[in-house]
Amino acid sequence: MKIDSRHQELTAVATFVAILAFSGTDRVFGCSCAFPTALPVEAAERANFVFTGRAASVRTVEFDLEVRIEVKDVYKGDLGPEVLVVTDASGAGCGYPFRAGVDYLVYGGGTAERIFTSHCGRTAPLAAAGGDLLALKAAAAPLPAADQLYVTAEGSVYRMSPDGSRLIRVIESREPAR
Repeated sequence: MKIDSRHQELTAVATFVAILAFSGTDRVFGCSCAFPTALPVEAAERANFVFTGRAASVRTVEFDLEVRIEVKDVYKGDLGPEVLVVTDASGAGCGYPFRAGVDYLVYGGGTAERIFTSHCGRTAPLAAAGGDLLALKAAAAPLPAADQLYVTAEGSVYRMSPDGSRLIRVIESREPAR
């Protein structure tokens, strides 16, 4: 019995469709992030904006997901009380799956009028972002005051007085001045 090429082609297509239909997943993602996710402080340095807030509304507009977020805390950038965050509406485009009513830590680029984020960054639900928040708060905290030392060309070492009014010699140079 001879099988024609049209029959082979239909069988191959039907097999492919059956494999997709019964593969056990309801979604296929084509997202591939070009760079590994940075540590929190590195990610914040790369971002234009880093903030926390609640997703007040989420809507699909053409191929984008537009999310209105009520801003709570700002770690980087100058933002008003509410911002528009835009991400790709599909997982294939690495869009972030925001849900209304959920609090988020957002790392974003763009402008204050239209912030962009994706699945490839550190944006996450606030409940899962505890480590990031600790790192961001630690990086923003001022360092404790410490003595600054000043060294002259001759090798003498000075420090500033506690009131900042004068230099106090700590170590005198052993070399005679020239």
